[in-house]
Amino acid sequence: MFRFLSRRALLATLWVAHSSRLTSFALAWLLCAVSGFAQSTIVFDPARDLPEFEACSLSEYHDLYPIDEYSLRKGDEMTAEELEGVRIAWKTACDLAAKEIALLATDPREAWLYSLKKQLAKHSGFARISYTVERPAPDIALLVEKPYRENVDHAGKVSALLAPWIVKLEQIFRDRVVTPQQLTRREGFQLSTIAIFSSEASYRQYASVDTDRSPVKRPARYDPRLKMVVGYLTSIPEGVAVAEWRTPILVEFVRELQHAYYGGPGDRPGSLWLNRGFSSYLAGTDAATPEALDKPTLPLDALERVVDAYRNKADRDVLLHPVEDLVQARDERDVMLLSGNRSQFLATAMSPPEQVMSCFDAQSVLWMHFLQHGQGGRFKEAFDKFLAASMQGQADLVAFRLAFLLVDFPTLNRDFYKYLFKEHERLLPGKKKPDVSALTTLFADRDARNSPFGAVAPPPPAPIPTEMPAITPADVAIDPGDFEPRHGLALVQARKGELEAALEVLRELAKEKPPAPEDVRIARDIDRIEQTIRLRDGYFEHLRQSGKPWVTAYQHQELTTPIAGLEDGFVLLGSNTLGVSKIPLKSIAPFEIARQAGLKEEQGGTEPWVRFYPYVLAGESKWEKLLKDDSPKSVQLREDARDWYADLIQTGEVALELNALSRLALPQTAKQATPMLRAIKKLKTRYDGVPLLQRNLDKLRLLVTAAAMTTHVEKDPAALLHGQVTAMGDGTVHVVYDFTGAQEGEDFVKDIGYLTEMRTKLGPAMKAEADSTWKSEGGDFTGVGSACYRHMLRFAAPLTVSCDVRYSQAASKPKSGPTVLFGMCDDRHGNYLASVNFGDLAVIDLPNKLSKVEQEAEGSPVKYGRVYALELRHDGTTVSTWLDGNKKHESSVGARQSGDLFWWFNTDYPLFIQRIEIHGKIDRSVTDTLRAEHIAKVLSEAGFN
Repeated sequence: MFRFLSRRALLATLWVAHSSRLTSFALAWLLCAVSGFAQSTIVFDPARDLPEFEACSLSEYHDLYPIDEYSLRKGDEMTAEELEGVRIAWKTACDLAAKEIALLATDPREAWLYSLKKQLAKHSGFARISYTVERPAPDIALLVEKPYRENVDHAGKVSALLAPWIVKLEQIFRDRVVTPQQLTRREGFQLSTIAIFSSEASYRQYASVDTDRSPVKRPARYDPRLKMVVGYLTSIPEGVAVAEWRTPILVEFVRELQHAYYGGPGDRPGSLWLNRGFSSYLAGTDAATPEALDKPTLPLDALERVVDAYRNKADRDVLLHPVEDLVQARDERDVMLLSGNRSQFLATAMSPPEQVMSCFDAQSVLWMHFLQHGQGGRFKEAFDKFLAASMQGQADLVAFRLAFLLVDFPTLNRDFYKYLFKEHERLLPGKKKPDVSALTTLFADRDARNSPFGAVAPPPPAPIPTEMPAITPADVAIDPGDFEPRHGLALVQARKGELEAALEVLRELAKEKPPAPEDVRIARDIDRIEQTIRLRDGYFEHLRQSGKPWVTAYQHQELTTPIAGLEDGFVLLGSNTLGVSKIPLKSIAPFEIARQAGLKEEQGGTEPWVRFYPYVLAGESKWEKLLKDDSPKSVQLREDARDWYADLIQTGEVALELNALSRLALPQTAKQATPMLRAIKKLKTRYDGVPLLQRNLDKLRLLVTAAAMTTHVEKDPAALLHGQVTAMGDGTVHVVYDFTGAQEGEDFVKDIGYLTEMRTKLGPAMKAEADSTWKSEGGDFTGVGSACYRHMLRFAAPLTVSCDVRYSQAASKPKSGPTVLFGMCDDRHGNYLASVNFGDLAVIDLPNKLSKVEQEAEGSPVKYGRVYALELRHDGTTVSTWLDGNKKHESSVGARQSGDLFWWFNTDYPLFIQRIEIHGKIDRSVTDTLRAEHIAKVLSEAGFN
């Protein structure tokens, strides 16, 4: 029994025995018992009693061992058996730790996660929380905070909710970015991690120590220091709330992937427009399932936000920006500065940060959709070049311009909004349509000097073609590696009746192992065409055996004939009134057979769905009501007809036209050019929205340009004028306009939007520019309001231009006097020489730092009915203004030696120009311009605006 007494109880017993003077025998027995107990217990010391305890405590992986658990037991008394149990438990723990250490040594992902946990233990946003690690995939870790109320299922539910989307999105990023660019993960990015707090308070605690503060609060963000996405979830969402919670995390997850595979300086590509736009594009705001991420759709909320901002001029001016500015924003502060500069320039109130950033994000993601899918994917190759450059650290405007080298940016900006308006009408029918007229001057007032990114030189104008473009019709032929149009071509063949030829094409395509989904689609069409051949042959065999006549149309005549059989690709006919002995099977449309083969015995033993396949090819929708069968192949045909047949057949039709066009010779004369232009115009008109056509638009445009150059006939520019022209013999002409003929006004072309800033400072006339028209009428070139007109030709110095003008009284009292300029040597960029009002002189040559205005100290009052004789003279070195034969002002001309003649009006007083005289040399570049205008006209007629 002493074996189970405590040591204190045994000592007490000894003391009693000693006090009672026990017999020596009893005392000896007790001492033996105590001695036996002392030998069977120890005072536990883990450093002494556990193998490698000290080494494990000092190891870099000490936290993997239960060091604290055994350290707290130091000093405990235990028997040999108890100690052995402790040692076994310690060895088990050490074995587990050793396996984990071995895993850390061989698996960089586990080592990275281990390192992250140690980092989070010291992070003030994470140190006080407990979290569970979920591993939905080998390359992904979810760190889910344990909720305040114990819920053992919480982490698993979060993982089940989020993991399928993360896994799918990572696969898409690899396929879309990593594989094409042959990128590899950077050192230190072995694992993708996402931390999900269980409360907004925890997330705020984390955000409070974040040094990269955003002007707006976001529900999730990518932390480049932790290399981890951080978000929060207060409860397991359902329904719509799932997307609202999921999308911000997926957007930031793409940014994490960008960081992981990025090859340049910093933590990701430098363009915020690209980062946020491409991330949102891949994250698929409106996706219903992870698989839907494969085909991103336009986010409706972003589409409405941008279209609404466009409708409101005040918002359009400060919230919407040309792509040249968007691409340069490096962070959110740049975006705020860009919008703020616009507000300051227009003297309007600043927009709230949330509105500025939400509109920026919306523009960014919509631009991604446009540049990859707009106009049939026309810009996708250029976008991919910019994306590749960005992943290597080149994400500035220079890289963007290089990628979009042949693209005119003002046109690109307008095309972007045309795309949005078209999609807005398609996706949101019934919504108010935006006013497209504002597109003509969209972003015209944007000055690079107002950009926070520094002055940016505008792109050079598109060169005027002087030689035939390096293009041949053969260049538009379908690429052998482009499976979809070849598939579509086969279906067009099958629709016409060339079933055997179509089947051969599809079998060859299948051998080339096309990518998904073309591979399975081609396989299904091989089966369907094989069955359609059975249907056709079975129908004719039934007619032969039954003796029933076949009723058809042959060469626009009705033909009723018995069938004798099939042979060598022909249907052999019996005696008939037209005397036709046989008809090629390839000339018989399967749809014709399908309509007539209504009885089962007429269908060659095929399944019910086969008869309606030709209906699908022909675009005849009646089959949907006629096909009652619910077999798997019938169901599949219904789905395919709904999802892709119509688009694929249209693609095939375009491919057929392009291949036909490719066989033409490059035109050498106007006569040869005519059929090519007609074919291209037909193609462009009929198939304008088909992606295959859109991808070939640039090639077709070059072909039209080549054809247009062959039809252009050089003319003397002076012969085009409607004024009285006198050739002076040295290349100088004298042109007089007295406006006695209405056609004289045709030589002056209206230019909307020129010198808008000056009109804004003056205060625009009561009649708006869009409504102000000058015309030749009753011996005057007359009008009222705001307008600018240019002469159709350009002139070079020495040059003299004179005008006789008069004013009449305004209908109502104007707020200010008139401002009228007539100028020369204008470059259409605000550099010119001009007579202002009654002989004041303006010399503007900003590239050469020359800008001055010479005027009278006090303006002269307008005298109604008086004719003012104004003159502007340029002798090659100086320019002077004259009023009624008297010189008013004179100045050097800088570098202004040639350019446009223009008349610029801002007047509430009706103005009458009685006479204009021009004496000077026509600029030699006019010939090139006329050729370019002819080419532009031919392009426009062919549908290329």
